[in-house]
Amino acid sequence: MEKVIFWYQPASGYIRVDLDDKGLPNLVYPLNTPMAKKYSGFRLILKDLKNVKEAINELGEVKFNGRSSIVKQSLSFYSVITYGKCFAEAKGRGTQLNQADALKYATPEQSLEHTKIIDQRNNYVAHSGHKAYEHNPIVMAFSRDPSAKGQYKIHDNIMGLVDIDSQLKTFEGLVDAIIKYVKEKCSLILEKVQNEVAGLDIEEIYSKLIDPNNFDLVKIKVDKK
Repeated sequence: MEKVIFWYQPASGYIRVDLDDKGLPNLVYPLNTPMAKKYSGFRLILKDLKNVKEAINELGEVKFNGRSSIVKQSLSFYSVITYGKCFAEAKGRGTQLNQADALKYATPEQSLEHTKIIDQRNNYVAHSGHKAYEHNPIVMAFSRDPSAKGQYKIHDNIMGLVDIDSQLKTFEGLVDAIIKYVKEKCSLILEKVQNEVAGLDIEEIYSKLIDPNNFDLVKIKVDKK
């Protein structure tokens, strides 16, 4: 089914609209209730978690050959940052995951992995703080040759986390467990939104419908996620 989008300033975002059999866009009525905003936030979190799972799967396919791999590091950092974002303060989306609730389906091992991922996010990937993930001792190197006594070379020893291969299996299981929780939340919140809508005056809704044809429309391809 072909879709179009248009920018709707009051909602500060693009609205995606289906086209009917005649090629005309459906009329829309934006929902701006607290419950609708909560549903929006959880759906964005679900999108992030699915992206993390996809990145984890890609990491499993990229092999590290002993050289610096920007691809593996980028995927690893993206996974850690995006996962952590779901639990961080989110003024924009107005919704964040509560650890105690979100880990309800996680195993003890996966719960420990959550703590590790958040620590990596806070102390290495997003901020520099934990020496276990990044270090660079500066040393003086001396030759064992007695005739070279007093000669030395100063060099550093840069080491940092390149990938999270050893964590992938547990991390993926953790993400799956949280996705299960978030999907349940989305279903419950959507039901509440539907109950709110059922109590609205249908005539009033029709009087406030937005015709996308009054805006600049852009045809798009929709991500299956």
